[in-house]
Amino acid sequence: MKIKLEKIGNGWWRADCLNLPGSPPCGDGQTKEMAIAALFYQLIHDPNWIKCINRTEPLTINDKIYKSPWKTNG
Repeated sequence: MKIKLEKIGNGWWRADCLNLPGSPPCGDGQTKEMAIAALFYQLIHDPNWIKCINRTEPLTINDKIYKSPWKTNG
């Protein structure tokens, strides 16, 4: 999943998923972490979006690959 994280007006941040089809939701928050959390909250609670997430694709935020500190099964 490719996420673009950018600062928007009034010191807020927006997390936008770049590679989901159509017009996926964005997450807005007062911090980077809250923007990403808001995005994922929307994605995992909507059955139409959760099925679009490719769990084998790496998570990339602003072209930097996130690597989990824990081993996962897929």
